[in-house]
Amino acid sequence: MSAGQRHFLLGCALLACVVRFGSGQFSGSCDSQPSLCSCVYTDIGTQQKMIVDLESLSNTDGSFRYSEVRGEDQFLYFYNPCQPATISAGCTDVIGCQLWEGIFSGLGTLQTSRFINTGTSMGIQSQATSEGIPRILRVNLLCREDISPAVLAPVGDSAVQYTYVYNLNGKEACPQPYGTSGGGTIELTVDVTPGTWMCIVALTLIVCYMVGGILIQHFRFQKTGKEMLPNYTFWVAFPGLVKEGAMFLVSKVRREDSSPTYEKL
Repeated sequence: MSAGQRHFLLGCALLACVVRFGSGQFSGSCDSQPSLCSCVYTDIGTQQKMIVDLESLSNTDGSFRYSEVRGEDQFLYFYNPCQPATISAGCTDVIGCQLWEGIFSGLGTLQTSRFINTGTSMGIQSQATSEGIPRILRVNLLCREDISPAVLAPVGDSAVQYTYVYNLNGKEACPQPYGTSGGGTIELTVDVTPGTWMCIVALTLIVCYMVGGILIQHFRFQKTGKEMLPNYTFWVAFPGLVKEGAMFLVSKVRREDSSPTYEKL
């Protein structure tokens, strides 16, 4: 058996037996957003509906939930994920703010917030113009089931000018199966119809038939090439049989022969 045939057989066997586990990855696009700081999406690996909702981390009185948190760059930062907050003329109706030498600079607004894939985690990006300078705030959502409520750890200035990075570590940053987030009950909609299940079962049976047949033909009957296909003779003749059957049916409908028989065709 050649190397190419071995690789082909191995690939077919893996295709039939492999079980794909969820990677927990976010594609960067929300299926829907119940609010501007929540995202319902389909997990890339499991195809399961998931939700991230930061609503519980926000103050609703116009103040910042996270206030004067020192960043790695030693500046002070503020954050209120889901509600606009105000602390000074420089930070009015924003969700992020920087304090440096008595100067407040807004970093992002709720209206510009959008969920993104940062490459290593799910995140939220927003922007605001402060002192005539457009500034971007990127919040990395880092899942930590053992931390609740979530803790803000500002990185501060990034390598990209006027781009600021926060790390939000906590349970609230963890994706939850859609239907159990926020301690409430959300109706779970099952999108898999009976027809879809039938297609899944049919495809599975076809894969098993092809892979199992190829392995049996090769190892038991020592077949090679095209003859490794299960029921090779039947499938080669199948197009001709379909054609003959169609011609027989057409002749019956058109009554081209008073007594047409299948053998005549």
